[in-house]
Amino acid sequence: MARSAPRVVAWAGAALLAAGCAKPGGDAQGVPPKPSASASASAPAASAGASAPAASASAAPASASASAPGVRTSDFPVAVGVYGAGRLAIVDMAKHDEEISPRVTIEKRSSDGSWKAVPGEAPIFRWTEDCAPAKAGACTRLQGGSTFSPVPWRGRSCGGQCSAPCEENANLLPGDFRWVVRACGHEEREITSPVVSLPDRSGRALERWGFAQGITSAEAVRLDVAARPGAGVLGYPRRNGTEKPLSREAIADLAGALASEQGYDDAVERRCASRDLVGLVLVYEPAASTYGEMGGGIKPIGSATAHVVLDFGCRRMLAQWVGVRTVWRDTDLRRGKPPESTYFDGLAPRLLAFARAALPGDRELAAVK
Repeated sequence: MARSAPRVVAWAGAALLAAGCAKPGGDAQGVPPKPSASASASAPAASAGASAPAASASAAPASASASAPGVRTSDFPVAVGVYGAGRLAIVDMAKHDEEISPRVTIEKRSSDGSWKAVPGEAPIFRWTEDCAPAKAGACTRLQGGSTFSPVPWRGRSCGGQCSAPCEENANLLPGDFRWVVRACGHEEREITSPVVSLPDRSGRALERWGFAQGITSAEAVRLDVAARPGAGVLGYPRRNGTEKPLSREAIADLAGALASEQGYDDAVERRCASRDLVGLVLVYEPAASTYGEMGGGIKPIGSATAHVVLDFGCRRMLAQWVGVRTVWRDTDLRRGKPPESTYFDGLAPRLLAFARAALPGDRELAAVK
């Protein structure tokens, strides 16, 4: 797909706001300009901004080319973050609403290093948080300073996000992928996401692999069995005073267990008594791309957070992406969605040893068999 000279600076772990780009109202501490709201579909709207050349990014930092005459970095002031197994976080970096085009291109790196759009039934990617029916061809509106995280794409040429009738469906994994996001009504304005390398996995196995990628810090805590909505870690109340930060070695051990291809059973569903619960709060720093020539020293996307619960009574694991934090506000990614659930019989000894090391002196964990 032909493009003009790139104008995006991509960082491996952070992106900077455009110098002179309109920022959300509020003080320097990141007070949001207005209440958070999820993205909604709207008709394409014309923009008064001047045309800008297409943007592209690679996995490594790239230098911005000279600005074209009349181009303003605020013409398409968005950031695209990537975390987990190819999950996107689209951040509106302006104080006013922005609209993004329904035409999103997913590209895969070829063996010669070039990027080519993946084949698939149109549209291969949708701006949706819940797979609800949407008006064909409608743009998606983001409120100023808000973050939108759509249903992730799972590497299929059809129905890769939501169930869909498919005449043919090809698995496009593994490979290196990136998303090209465009402005509504002005598709010459593009931003290309950071590159993500996805393995050849599907369903919960791919999601678990995503939870293992790029953990920057983590905490373990003992949980009470009596679950209630909104409490502690995925609804289970914390036992105060049991919180322990995880060392780098412990994080690496946990990531290895999460990414394991063996030891989990996603098909079974048991009726069992939960006990000996350990909660894990995992923090990540998403890679992000921003439109235009960047400056100003502010990271629009600060972190993503996931929660994991290890239930040693049922040998069950619950895991869920909880939120994305930006310089302006926190966005709840749960929105009533249930966590991923699986059983870890094959990894029980490894996960139990991890939990005992993370929470030394816990007599109940020491007695688990």
